[in-house]
Amino acid sequence: MKGFTRTETRFSLCGLNCALCSMHLGGYCPGCGGGPGNQSCAIAKCSLEHGGVSFCWECPEYPCSHYEGFDDGDSFVPHRNRQQDIAQARELGLEPYLAQLEQKRDILEKLLAHYNDGRRKTLFNTAVYLLPLEDLRSVMTVLGNRPELDEQAVKERAIAAVELLQEAADRRGISLSSKPACGPGTAAMRNSGKAALFLRIWREDYVYQTMMSAAVSFGCTALFALYNGYLGVCHGSVWYGSIGIFYLLFMMIRGTVLLTEKKNRTRLEPEQNRYRRRTFLISSILLLVLDLALILPISMMVELDKPVSIGPIPAIAMATYTTWKITMASIHISRQRRRPSGNILVAELRTVNFIDALVAVLTLQNTLIMVNRTTARENAMLPVSAASSAVIYVVIVSITARMLWKGLRWTNCRMQK
Repeated sequence: MKGFTRTETRFSLCGLNCALCSMHLGGYCPGCGGGPGNQSCAIAKCSLEHGGVSFCWECPEYPCSHYEGFDDGDSFVPHRNRQQDIAQARELGLEPYLAQLEQKRDILEKLLAHYNDGRRKTLFNTAVYLLPLEDLRSVMTVLGNRPELDEQAVKERAIAAVELLQEAADRRGISLSSKPACGPGTAAMRNSGKAALFLRIWREDYVYQTMMSAAVSFGCTALFALYNGYLGVCHGSVWYGSIGIFYLLFMMIRGTVLLTEKKNRTRLEPEQNRYRRRTFLISSILLLVLDLALILPISMMVELDKPVSIGPIPAIAMATYTTWKITMASIHISRQRRRPSGNILVAELRTVNFIDALVAVLTLQNTLIMVNRTTARENAMLPVSAASSAVIYVVIVSITARMLWKGLRWTNCRMQK
């Protein structure tokens, strides 16, 4: 529009992300207020009449009559999230928000350059626009960790990229179709595939799997801590009280990690690393306190202090549970070493799970000794219980110290970069 110019052309007057628009990327449009090529726009004219405001939300009359039905029925993708984008830009500040747009634009350019078989431009544009930056980074990391794709034809690379983007969109309930699906069978078709989709994502997305497991473990740990705390108070049992405190600390560690990763979705990468370093240090201190909290229940195990009577069936159930727990924890520790995610908190969660499994071994040991103990054999079991408990405790402390050392080395490397 003649006479309408703006300094910032990547984010439009009305809240559209010009930086990610295919017309802007293709050089067909200079962006909002960018000069020749702008179409006639009633909102631009209104801006000129109101002192040339940079963004409509800065005007005291916003939202005005120009925005009645503004986004209704418009198939242009940026309209779908316009209100959310405006809210995010105002919350983060314009410069941090534009920095995120630039990172998204870089990802879009990489997708178009290396994974577009000539039929994916619209889908890539839509995905990069609608998906959070964190999800896009995860998709690019997975693609980068698959060197075999470099030797494949562009069609196969495109299929791999589309599958990952679609999975990320499905997890958040986002449609990547430029035309909304309709019809009575659409909802049923989507719901029927949710279970299969969840299982596939669970297998293929290691970070997602770790965070979901941690969320489930957080809930279970909270219940277990409350249960043991209740028994400790009601029965005056030091054993149950100390175990309750132990799992309360476990819950705090998992909770701080999950909260940090949730908030990191709206942060820039430097901020994400800074908050991860801080959370790692806090949770590591909690883990060291947790190791100290183990001394009391372990000493009670060594002294064969039996908190309650227990039969063989609960012991068998505990043995099964402990076997499963130590097996899964070992598998995930091995996977973390073979395929590091680059996220220090993911590695920490896997280490915490392994320590949790070792504590389950301690509890199982105590249970089996209590089930099979007789008065005549109490003294004979003392050396066995003391030796095995000491070995497991030393392993737990060693794992904690090693995790802290590797984490501090990782944070120092990040800070130097």
